Amino acid sequence: MAPAEDRLFLFLLQVFGGPQTYSEQRGHPRLRMRHLNWKIDSKMRNHWLNAMMTALDQMDLDPNVKELMLGYFIKVANHMINHE
Repeated sequence: MAPAEDRLFLFLLQVFGGPQTYSEQRGHPRLRMRHLNWKIDSKMRNHWLNAMMTALDQMDLDPNVKELMLGYFIKVANHMINHE
């Protein structure tokens, strides 16, 4: 899981205004394209979103930062659905 965790870290760092290391190493994120091999339905969306919400709840974040991140996760989770 370490490589996947590293990629997620770099991706989120970039999304929220950090360095462009993710794109420099892996190119444009193209989230939907990178995930087309997997069936992502509303059940999978909810599973992923719950995992991200749990992770946010375990962190001591400023409420405004947490709200910003949660809003982004919801938007992305909805966007990633590729199967009914």
